[in-house]
Amino acid sequence: MRLRLAVLLWWPASIVAADTGRSKIGLSLAGGSSWALVHVGVLEWLEENRIPIDALAGTSMGGLVGGYYATGASSAELKAFLEKVDWTSAMQSSPPFRQLSFRRKEDRRDFPNSLEFGIKHGFRLPSALSPGHGVGLVLSQIAGAWNGLRSFDDLPTPFRCVAADLVTGRQVVFDQGDLFDALRATMALPGLFAPVERDGQVLVDGGVLNNLPVDITRKMGAEVVIAVALHAALPKKAGQYTLLDVANRSLDLIITADELRSMANADIVLIPDLQGIQSTEFHRALELVQRGYDAARQKAAVLRRFSVSEQEWRSLQEARKRKRRPDVFDPAVIQVEGLTPPLKRNLEMRLEPVLIPPADRRQLHEELTRITGLGRWDSANYRLLDANGKQTLAIKVHEKPQGPPFLNLAISIDGATSQPLRFGIAGRLTHLDVGNPGSEWRVNFGVGIRDHLDTEFFHRIRSSKWFAAPSLFLSESTRDLYEDSVRTAQFQQREMGGAVDFGYAAGRFSEFRLGYAFSDLRNRVSIGLPSVPSLQGNFSRFRARYVHEGQDSAIIATRGLRVAAFGQWVLDAPRASGQFPILETDVRWAIPLRGSYYFTSALAGGTTIRNQNLFAPFTLGGPLRLSALAIQQDFGSHYYYGQSGVLRQLSRSPLNRFGKLYVSLAWEFGAAFSNGEHHGAFHDGVVGLAGETPIGVLFFGGSFGESGNRKLFFRLGRFF
Repeated sequence: MRLRLAVLLWWPASIVAADTGRSKIGLSLAGGSSWALVHVGVLEWLEENRIPIDALAGTSMGGLVGGYYATGASSAELKAFLEKVDWTSAMQSSPPFRQLSFRRKEDRRDFPNSLEFGIKHGFRLPSALSPGHGVGLVLSQIAGAWNGLRSFDDLPTPFRCVAADLVTGRQVVFDQGDLFDALRATMALPGLFAPVERDGQVLVDGGVLNNLPVDITRKMGAEVVIAVALHAALPKKAGQYTLLDVANRSLDLIITADELRSMANADIVLIPDLQGIQSTEFHRALELVQRGYDAARQKAAVLRRFSVSEQEWRSLQEARKRKRRPDVFDPAVIQVEGLTPPLKRNLEMRLEPVLIPPADRRQLHEELTRITGLGRWDSANYRLLDANGKQTLAIKVHEKPQGPPFLNLAISIDGATSQPLRFGIAGRLTHLDVGNPGSEWRVNFGVGIRDHLDTEFFHRIRSSKWFAAPSLFLSESTRDLYEDSVRTAQFQQREMGGAVDFGYAAGRFSEFRLGYAFSDLRNRVSIGLPSVPSLQGNFSRFRARYVHEGQDSAIIATRGLRVAAFGQWVLDAPRASGQFPILETDVRWAIPLRGSYYFTSALAGGTTIRNQNLFAPFTLGGPLRLSALAIQQDFGSHYYYGQSGVLRQLSRSPLNRFGKLYVSLAWEFGAAFSNGEHHGAFHDGVVGLAGETPIGVLFFGGSFGESGNRKLFFRLGRFF
């Protein structure tokens, strides 16, 4: 390779293609996640110095950059596009919380993790952390108009990209067909983005076999191949390696060895300086572009030998423009492909507002993301077709291969100083579109912290927003009784019954329901106070609930408002002398501050006119519920609670495997009491480390409260 580079310093200008009078120049672009954005800077320098590209091949993100350039875009357009792309949304593993349907928001709040399994063909895991929906929208915008190409040589710049077939173990070179399919396959990073299945092939990122496709560029007829390598100059890492470090470094070494072999076959090799930038840092796109520009400038003496005159450059650019397809988004017809008629009509009706002029891609992207938020489909993309002079918006939705039905699972581990460790596991089995679109059947179960089994059939009346929801339930739980921070007794509560609700699902954010519930309720002392009589009997009530889910996360919200209001009119209850109400409300909101800081706050309260101290309906105590107290330490027939805090986000990478990480500082106040027993509010402060992980919320911290109450606590699973 050194000999080849040395010879290039004396490259003779007489080596030319016979038909053009100059050398046919090819460009090979390596894959490397965010690092591949340096390719835009290389293209920018080549354009400034009038060095044409006659053949272009790329892998993974190198394929994305190369594919967009091949459609006739300039480096300036590429750069502007990079600035507009929300990489966090494009790379995330699931639709944003705000874009989920209300029922899926409930799933995320009850099961705050990304672990969704399918049992359509037996118990089955998803094929990747992300189905690639966000990336698909980016690719639709780039390649949506380039469909059914007989050859990728017909693009303004001839192009190829590489994928790997998991079935045969061989590389697949895309040279015809839909450009979208080619780019989506070459970017299917194993484990991160779902593979692309077509014609018996299972295609993943071509970087596992050919990360720097110099040979492909050469086969396209390039006489001079410029290669942009990304892994050849990776910094060495000394010291200890974690499990993930070992896996990542091993993969890097495999790709590096492949790149070195490809570099030996290139004529000019550019190796941008990637020191100090991680391959997941897409937010540093412009800095990476500059580093690519600098890498090309450092080889200026060699590269400028291939510059053409201004007149020839203008002629070549005009030829590219003539082959370019107009970037017009003005669809007149919507066509959803590959669904049964009821689901097809349902989705086409949802998308009809997109046709109202002026058509807006952003609105389309939001609507497609909301479709994935319904739960049945994991990705949706589009193509622009010309049918009888009218632009047709062809929508392709991809059903989750593992379901429906779907199984959500969650674990919960709760530990604190001076308290036993609590462990629980819960699940939800969901059958979608039972009877008609939007109707579904749920089965919930749990053991450990709370043992329960319940089921609900949610039926949309004539597929409208009105619904009926009959349910059955069985639950068993325990409650501790404290006196001066010392547990004096434990009660075991068992409830079995049924309910029927009617309501209105207002949309993605709100639901109101009104219904009647009847159950057999039994309370008995399991530890301590054996003289206290057991409580058992019928428990019947009318009930109402309103919930507005306006926040951006079910786990750690950084913006938005959530309101939950509950009301019950109890007709009959054990030891109750008459009818009575139970009312409760919970309001939470979050506001972004400067930089990575967020303000959070909450107010909650409840009341009932019945004074039943022993079996009072409200409790306080535990993490972020008066954290310095033991779980359910404070109880009564009335309660109020308030919290204000600040979050500082530590991790912002869209490809971070561990989700988002925050430092949390909060102040709490509140009290639970019965009539005539209120002795003032309890106050405490909380500091901790909170994270959104694939298996739920992780919180580790401490709280310091009044009267010497303090706790160190750990929680995995849910906050509340």
